[in-house]
Amino acid sequence: MTPAAAFAPQWRLRPEPLAIGAAVACTNAAITALHTWLESLTAQDRDATRALHLPGLSIAFAAAHTLPWFDQIAYAGQCPGAPELWLPTHLDPGLPAELLARAVMRHTRSASALLWHAPMCTVALP
Repeated sequence: MTPAAAFAPQWRLRPEPLAIGAAVACTNAAITALHTWLESLTAQDRDATRALHLPGLSIAFAAAHTLPWFDQIAYAGQCPGAPELWLPTHLDPGLPAELLARAVMRHTRSASALLWHAPMCTVALP
């Protein structure tokens, strides 16, 4: 996870949210809830879920209908026009998707990344 101030998105509400593909936890309570949910998954659901844990941030990728709904957990989806870039489902960064994706991928040295708003950061995705 690296700071993303260099991108200076002007976050604004999306008129229509992105399709949900990941749950993002950034507070201690949300991270604990997400970890508890991950531990409770059946073997079959666990095989269909990817998780990434970093200091102060946990992300679970799964089908929307299987993701948990807890207080303080936010959701991310793939950016239209740049599916390698994951963004908050309810926010638009206000920058052209293809250019932003290229800059974020170069910054993270990754083929796929999350650009998050609070805390403002980029996360290289496996």
